[in-house]
Amino acid sequence: MEKMKVLNKDAYAWLEKMPPNTWVRAFFSEYPKCDILLNNTCEVFNNYILEARELPILTMIQKDQVPTNGQALQ
Repeated sequence: MEKMKVLNKDAYAWLEKMPPNTWVRAFFSEYPKCDILLNNTCEVFNNYILEARELPILTMIQKDQVPTNGQALQ
């Protein structure tokens, strides 16, 4: 912050007025704010099983093996 104060006093004053949890990375929450990651995971899984979705479950599993690490088996 001292470097900021030297470089730009207006920016320093503006940041001093703001609560640190709005601009300091150390105060950011590690928890997601929404379920987009879960939704994207579901969409990727559904894309993998798209062709096999109408098949019986055992045939589907044999046709499209979807590993848990997200990489399709070749």
